[in-house]
Amino acid sequence: MKMRKIFVVLLALAMLLTIVSCSSNNKGDNDTGTNDSTGDDIDTSIVPENDYTFSIKEEIVVVHETEDGRKSTKVLRYPEISGMSDSALQDSINASFRSVAEKQFVLNVPDVDIYIIEDTLFNYEVSNVEVTFLSNSFMSVKNTVYSMTSVSEYPECPVYTVNISLESGEIIDEDEIFADFNSIASMFLLGDFSMVYGMEDLLSQTNYEDMILQYKSDYASYPNVYFTPDEFVICIDLVAALQSSAGFSCPIENVAQYLNVNPVSAD
Repeated sequence: MKMRKIFVVLLALAMLLTIVSCSSNNKGDNDTGTNDSTGDDIDTSIVPENDYTFSIKEEIVVVHETEDGRKSTKVLRYPEISGMSDSALQDSINASFRSVAEKQFVLNVPDVDIYIIEDTLFNYEVSNVEVTFLSNSFMSVKNTVYSMTSVSEYPECPVYTVNISLESGEIIDEDEIFADFNSIASMFLLGDFSMVYGMEDLLSQTNYEDMILQYKSDYASYPNVYFTPDEFVICIDLVAALQSSAGFSCPIENVAQYLNVNPVSAD
């Protein structure tokens, strides 16, 4: 019993340290540790003038608790927009943000039932939510996840994004955003993108070719992307040992001709 208590304490410390690591390697992310953090707490000086505000909602769920009190938890965070004149559309958009967060949990922790049966602890948390672009017609959101189990060698820190039209309420997927992914991939290979978050010595562990060639437009396989008022950012999926994700940006004007969506020109 004493050894089990020591193990639980060490696991908790490891989870805390890796959350800090995941957060610190995602430059510009916000601290969203409160139950209802308003958009006023976040630097919105970089986004276009708009009529809307937002808050970050938080849901904490104990998915399973063992007989000796050890807990597996799920923490979802997602934006909630306000100020829209069409309340039905606003409710639909906010429901979409919550739905995406829940779907990402299912995607990243597919073996919940097995974990429960085997008493394997897990901690899943949307650790950072950053609204990177907000106008009257478009919203772009970057979400950083921290996920770890008691049998994991490394934490998983994937990034998923949500790009949504505030006029229709439709989520805009990457296959709708890219008009010519191959040309953007060629620019990436030539070094025309700059890393904005990720492992500090990433390029000593991998290379541009290995990172981008995992995506194929022929199979509608694309990286997650998000927008800022000046930049277009692609989020490259990586193995857990390389901190799961790295972001590379390029001025929007340099890739606009290869995109079907350009929120900056639209506003």
